[in-house]
Amino acid sequence: MTRILAIDTTTEACSVALSLDGHEVAECFEIATRTHTQRLLPMVDEVLKAADVALASLDGIACTRGPGSFTGIRVGVSAAQGLAFAAGLPVLPLSTLAVLAWQGAELQPEKERWQVVMDARMGEVYCAAFSAPDKGFRLLEGEALLPPADLTVWTDLASGRIGSGWALPELAVTSDVITEEAGLPTAAAAARLADFLLTRDGTSLWQPAEALQPLYLRDQVTHGH
Repeated sequence: MTRILAIDTTTEACSVALSLDGHEVAECFEIATRTHTQRLLPMVDEVLKAADVALASLDGIACTRGPGSFTGIRVGVSAAQGLAFAAGLPVLPLSTLAVLAWQGAELQPEKERWQVVMDARMGEVYCAAFSAPDKGFRLLEGEALLPPADLTVWTDLASGRIGSGWALPELAVTSDVITEEAGLPTAAAAARLADFLLTRDGTSLWQPAEALQPLYLRDQVTHGH
């Protein structure tokens, strides 16, 4: 049985989930703008206690490493590393954009590919595209930071769209768009994605805690993001 603790703090949402063999057994999710530091570890304790599982008994910790909020990314990565070091566990770094694509595929399984766009502030978006899980769940278009005007929108019926960036007026896409709270990454989806990747690609995906590094896509850190 694969036991995965998943953590996501890369947006205004803060969430923790515990997955046993791909089945979510406990989850905490809340909008915690600017309070990730205070909420994350209590949420980890809550999830472990709810499932009556000890941290050291897990196989590892999956953590979204960005892109997203600079502060949120640092909180999640630091916490995941601290927990992994303390319990002698490996980590599995996940892209926030990949987790969102996975969520989109769960919500609309009829789509063959997913275009993910997150609002990056400063007149830019984080973006990437992935094939659906039944198409192999591969990266189709690399993770990038772009002005919305430079984004090529896939308008075919087989393509789905998810993420906060689709709400920007510059994109003005209204069909097959998942935004608002449903368009925020969740640790539960991260856990299910981690289980899928481990099943498909093997346990060699686990890495030592120090290998978990932030993915910012942008160099400059701005206030509140």
